[in-house]
Amino acid sequence: MIKELMEIAEKYQITTISKKLEELQKPTKIKIGFLGEFNSGKSSLINAILGKQILPAMERPTTKNIIVIIPESSIEKIRFYKEENGKFIEIEPLEFQEIALGRKEGITLIKLPSSEYLPEGIEIIDTPGLASLEKTDTEITFGYLPELDAAVICQDITFGTIPASVLEFLKRPDVKHLLNKLLFVLTKTDRVREKEAEEARKHTIQVIQNLFNELGINGKAEDRVFIASAKRALEGERESINEFLKGLQEKVFNRKEILEREKRLKEASKIASELAEALRNLLESSELDSSQIDKEIEAVEKELYQIEREKNKLQRAMEEIAEQSFHIAEKLLKTYKTSVVSAEDEESLTQILTQIEQEFNHKLSRLIERKLRMSEELPSTVVKEAINNIKEQIADELKKIEIIKLILTGILTAVVAPGTGAVNAVEGTAGAVISRLKPVGNIMNKLGLGKVGKVLTTVIKNINPVEILGNPLARKYLASKYNELVPQIASLVSENIQEELERILEDIFIELEEKVEVRKEVLIQLKEQKLNSIKELNNYKQKLLRDIEKVEKLARSV
Repeated sequence: MIKELMEIAEKYQITTISKKLEELQKPTKIKIGFLGEFNSGKSSLINAILGKQILPAMERPTTKNIIVIIPESSIEKIRFYKEENGKFIEIEPLEFQEIALGRKEGITLIKLPSSEYLPEGIEIIDTPGLASLEKTDTEITFGYLPELDAAVICQDITFGTIPASVLEFLKRPDVKHLLNKLLFVLTKTDRVREKEAEEARKHTIQVIQNLFNELGINGKAEDRVFIASAKRALEGERESINEFLKGLQEKVFNRKEILEREKRLKEASKIASELAEALRNLLESSELDSSQIDKEIEAVEKELYQIEREKNKLQRAMEEIAEQSFHIAEKLLKTYKTSVVSAEDEESLTQILTQIEQEFNHKLSRLIERKLRMSEELPSTVVKEAINNIKEQIADELKKIEIIKLILTGILTAVVAPGTGAVNAVEGTAGAVISRLKPVGNIMNKLGLGKVGKVLTTVIKNINPVEILGNPLARKYLASKYNELVPQIASLVSENIQEELERILEDIFIELEEKVEVRKEVLIQLKEQKLNSIKELNNYKQKLLRDIEKVEKLARSV
């Protein structure tokens, strides 16, 4: 039992219980308490066993505090001690008498040489009376009962058999463990005739047997009831207590190993209850502290939510930029209608187109800045940096777009350039324009010349180019067609800006998606970690419950 309790206590690192169990395995002493009403002859009987007058004994309540007597083979003479701050310090006999008689508070201890009547490994406990006039005396005795392994009940024979107060005492729950380890002694037999002493013994045997039967105690009372005269024993007539000493030897001293085992089991049962209580407390306090994991999960989930939110905002912003770029281009072209139509030569037209391009790019940059303004609600520095980086890339890429100048230059130059031919030469003119656009740069290649060429052809067909730049008829014709041409040019600008934005988003979102995947993996790992922690805790609790049941069963088995 002790081994099993030790394994469980060590398993859960309950060191206080482990230490108690370790102490329990060390050699122990059997404690025999001498009990009875005041002036029942307890102290005198103990003196008779010791063979000398050591304890105070008078015709009034004498023993007022607990006195412990310990025989040791290494002791050559009697020594007296008192308890002080949890330790026993040696004192003089006079101070011992003061404490024993209650003139001073405390517990005293006597160490003396062991003998055949008092072997080593035994402790004799002299207690105050069970029915003393002093309530404190009784409380001291009752408080010491759990410490006892056996007891001797003393009764002054001149007062008759065992009194009701003692019988009631023996029925107490805290005396139950002593009932089959009791000896009863009728003391002071030197004060009555031998026949009266024997009759008193027989009557006491009957009273005790009835008590045993009532309480369900096995055993014969006649083996446990003795008569003795401490006075005669101290005067040299040892035979006056021989029967009692023989009974003490048989019922207690010879059963020392059994009593020690019972003592250990009783104490182990008590410790088992303490261990069960400690395990129950451990079970109640065994809750998963997932606060840190929950915070991390919440942070990652918030990051993913904000990334998706910002991505959607970016996509909406791109759509709005592309849509509003149409209106910007349309308004600018209408604003510069007079300048474009009245251009005298290709150089002046180029200057006007450059000015349109600059204004367009300026307005487009302000639009981009406004639409890509950083959200102030982003929770994570990582997300903030990623989104900010994306927006900077978008802004930088959009600033590089030269599509409006290319388109305007191509279309308008084709419209007013000399040598363009008549209406039936429109297809050739479109081809010439496309040829002029080819060297402009990589941007057109990305957008696709096929699509641009198709749009240019449609626009040029609607213009019917004239022969020479600066021709009044040409300007008049261009002015009449200009308003029809503007929406087509603005639409072409908007479409190609949208294509470029889609390309930019596709490229720069790749890095962000990679970060999202990493955070998603982190989120999965955190949730798995929490789930595993919950499983481990549940398994721990199940094992703890099984161990509690085991410990409680061990506690009940004694």
